[in-house]
Amino acid sequence: MRHEDGVPNLLVAGVTKTGTTSLYWYLTQHPDVCRPNGRKEIDFFTPMRRGEPPLGDIAAYADYFANCATQRYRLDASPQYFDGGPSLVEMVRRYTPYARVLVLLRDPVERLWSHYRDIKSKDKLAKQVAFREFFERGVAVHGANGSGRQHTNYRATSLGCYNEHLRAWFDVFDDRVRVLFHERLVRDAQALIAEVCVWLGIDPAVTRGFAYEVRNRTVDPRSVALSKFAYAVNRRVGPTLRKVPAVKRAAREAYGVLNRRRYGEQLRNDDRRAVEQFYAPSVAALRDELRRRGYEDLPSWLGGTA
Repeated sequence: MRHEDGVPNLLVAGVTKTGTTSLYWYLTQHPDVCRPNGRKEIDFFTPMRRGEPPLGDIAAYADYFANCATQRYRLDASPQYFDGGPSLVEMVRRYTPYARVLVLLRDPVERLWSHYRDIKSKDKLAKQVAFREFFERGVAVHGANGSGRQHTNYRATSLGCYNEHLRAWFDVFDDRVRVLFHERLVRDAQALIAEVCVWLGIDPAVTRGFAYEVRNRTVDPRSVALSKFAYAVNRRVGPTLRKVPAVKRAAREAYGVLNRRRYGEQLRNDDRRAVEQFYAPSVAALRDELRRRGYEDLPSWLGGTA
């Protein structure tokens, strides 16, 4: 098998809690973009974050896209690749040497807050751990370069140091990396997706007919047990329901009515300032790098007007 045969040639490589699920579903409505069998996140290279090998060889990777026929792009949207480091990125290049890479970024303070809410809602973080403690533990893990499973939750703070992780992607894929912004996706999804299509060389006109509902929004469940049950059911029957979008949409709306509530905890101003101060050097370095690469329409958290 040649490297270019059957493996993905379009990646959404990051970042979690920035809107990657919505981005994936918008892109896969395009007739020239094929999604993998069964699920959005293949996580084929994610084990490398823990010092383990990928999930198989090139043929095994291509098997996830056996359903793809004439589409120009095969899309792997696995945002955990983003902070996997140079070894992971180099392995991605070996398997997908012709790929284009999309990275979606968000105000790192808002992203960390959303991540905290998300793992709390899924019972992955003890209820007594407040946001400030969560953040400070993350700072400690970042300083110690912690990568073990015991640090999984607290690596969320390090993830927001975008420039440190983007460097490896730029070094390997250079101008085949396109950085997008959550704020633009929220404000005008259709225009952003049309621009991505132009970058990919596929018809942008069809994006006017896409559905642009938000996917995987962070919510606070009334019942964590019911939330975990719903996630388990979705993993099992989600691929089948996607073949009947109206039923899938109705099930999602019904769950929302049944088990979602307004989030109680609020981000305190002093906590926001502490997180902003931590990220300030990284944000400045990222702004300089993006401007050097010709990015002009930057969001406000990067010093732009958007």
